[in-house]
Amino acid sequence: SSAAISCFNGTENAEDKLKKINCTDTTVTKCYFPDNKNIGDNKFEGYGCGECSKSATGCATCTGDAKTPCNNFEPKTTKYKCHKGNKTVECVGEKKICFMARKNYTGNDDTLSKGGCGDCGSFSSSNCTTCEGDSCNSAAVFFSSLVTIFAVFYWLS
Repeated sequence: SSAAISCFNGTENAEDKLKKINCTDTTVTKCYFPDNKNIGDNKFEGYGCGECSKSATGCATCTGDAKTPCNNFEPKTTKYKCHKGNKTVECVGEKKICFMARKNYTGNDDTLSKGGCGDCGSFSSSNCTTCEGDSCNSAAVFFSSLVTIFAVFYWLS
């Protein structure tokens, strides 16, 4: 007979509430956990030994071993949108962060020029900037803030 695998176990989605346990059933080869990395606003909570129940939405499994649990804590994520070129794309992340090229960017990197979900990653901070919030990296957002600034200057003069 094979050794029992170990999994993290807990009902709350909080890293400090999870406990490493040895699964009692030696035929169990999987651990389950909330698929927060891929599903924003996931309602499923819980970590443990075995497969996800058939009715469980937002649950994922991994193949465990006796030493190290595979169902590590996954922080809750949320669904949001960012602009990527002239399209709006769905994003999933712990925070609603979008990236975009700085206004003075003159390079020709298509990915940076279009912008997208998440932080600047490998782009330098001199060329890339981030913002927090739904669709915060749209050209209209920058344009409207400039119009407001010019209107205030005009009003003050």
